[in-house]
Amino acid sequence: NGLTRRRKAEGLLFQKWLIRHETEYDTFEFDVHVGRGALLPPEEKDAIARGFTALTQKRIDVIAKKGNAVIIIEVRPRADHTAIGNLAAYKLLFEQDFRPVTGVLVVSDHIAIDDQAVFNSLKIPFETV
Repeated sequence: NGLTRRRKAEGLLFQKWLIRHETEYDTFEFDVHVGRGALLPPEEKDAIARGFTALTQKRIDVIAKKGNAVIIIEVRPRADHTAIGNLAAYKLLFEQDFRPVTGVLVVSDHIAIDDQAVFNSLKIPFETV
């Protein structure tokens, strides 16, 4: 299925990036749920409601930590300007749920020249692997 293929492609991209950068960070967390997600009506069973909420929360691909620094990493094949919206939402929600974020990063196998210009103009770091 498409989601499985996308997850596999993201995993391979992140592995390539990790080979170069693993020693730069203390820990990594994957598929970090943030935000409240959608809520079911109160009459729904608690286990079902919790499962539904977890399924509808936003999911950050990777959180990289070094000391007190927290970096949100968006891993995306053929990343484009839409990654900016994801990162903005993830940063806000992570900070509401946990603590301040010190940076963001886009990791991709390809970023078109126009999208690179957008990332650069907004000072959003990116790396292709």
